[in-house]
Amino acid sequence: MKPFSRSKILIFFIAMSTFLVILSINRTSRTKKSLNADFGHQRIVAVAHKPVVKYSSVSFPEAASRMQERRRHLQKVCTTLKPKDKGYEGCYMPGENLYYVPSRNIVFCGIEKAGSTFWRRLLQIVGGGSTSESNPSLIEIGIAYLERGYVSLAKASVDEIQTIFRNSTSIVFVRDPYARLFSGWLDKLYNPNVYYWQTIGRTIKQYPSETSCGFDVHFPEFVDHISTLVLNGHCLDTHFSPNYQHCDPCMYDFDFVGFYETFKEDTMYIIDALNLTKEVTLNDFDRDAARDAINDAVDWVFYSKPYIHQCRVTFYCALFKVWNRLQSRGYIDSPFPYLTFGEAQNATAMDFKQKLLQSSLTMTAKRTKKIRHQAYQQAIGGLTKTQKAKVEKAFRKDFLLFKYRSGINSVSARYDMHGHEYFQDCPSMEN
Repeated sequence: MKPFSRSKILIFFIAMSTFLVILSINRTSRTKKSLNADFGHQRIVAVAHKPVVKYSSVSFPEAASRMQERRRHLQKVCTTLKPKDKGYEGCYMPGENLYYVPSRNIVFCGIEKAGSTFWRRLLQIVGGGSTSESNPSLIEIGIAYLERGYVSLAKASVDEIQTIFRNSTSIVFVRDPYARLFSGWLDKLYNPNVYYWQTIGRTIKQYPSETSCGFDVHFPEFVDHISTLVLNGHCLDTHFSPNYQHCDPCMYDFDFVGFYETFKEDTMYIIDALNLTKEVTLNDFDRDAARDAINDAVDWVFYSKPYIHQCRVTFYCALFKVWNRLQSRGYIDSPFPYLTFGEAQNATAMDFKQKLLQSSLTMTAKRTKKIRHQAYQQAIGGLTKTQKAKVEKAFRKDFLLFKYRSGINSVSARYDMHGHEYFQDCPSMEN
């Protein structure tokens, strides 16, 4: 099969993004017009007074206490940083990752791999952009990015943004640098993603041809490459760049600083603190997350099927990677169901999805947590001390600003290598 050019890669990426949007619209069968038109002629400036932020909470006392401590720590560190370590670094426009709900005066900093998609869905609901859904997890991913009920501040000036912050409740969710790197690699390089295979994957593997696919990048290679780019001052894809670069926390004073590590509790606390419990419904947080991840993974890999073959990767291998990725995230815990290439090649999206959903039904919260921990420890355990030192240096400000544990020995490298092996290479691939 003839490989495709670099221009076709971009077309493919745009096509898949468009597909997800169209698929989401068809599924939800929503007839209400997008609110984008309403925002188009509206000045992006908050007009109401900032709501009073109540950090105390009867329902979520621990989350409330954590939130106050994080904010105090962040403010303290920002006052002690040297001038060269403060301010906007120029990788993104000042408001490029900020999303604003004019009707509620809420501004949110979206950081990829830290729950940003979920929160964009939530913003749609509280902003009136979702007229028939109150559960964020049930809004399709493609719909979440249509900016219904909220507006991007990418074109807003610094003065406008600062005015909005003074008059709005501001929220940001961050994630441990090691965990974000792991999630970025797992979703974009290990998981079938032709766009990333053809770009960063090919670069990491140093394949000479622009039509080559870096589908076989291992986590240590990825970590070494990203850390080097950060240390050399390169601007990266937002899935891999440091937390603080998205919305500089020393430039903008955030009211709520959530952690992905306590995402469920922090989200529920913020919803409660902002009196949004009547508008936002969270039925079964964990089950909803699993179903959402499975639906997204299956839709993506089956749409990508012809392009995956052009990377000279069998569809058996692609489904094998999807299964292993979802297993490492603790959503399923059973062996890969297809025994031959033919079975995988002839599998339908519905059949594959049903097998994944059936496997997910056996999972418990305790089992999910254990699997995620084991997978993470296995990945981190594969890093050398030198690679960990590079991560610590490259992401120094993230560790410092958000009080994540640093130090080469703080991330355990212990893993029972006699247990299950996550992130396995495919049993066989076309060469």
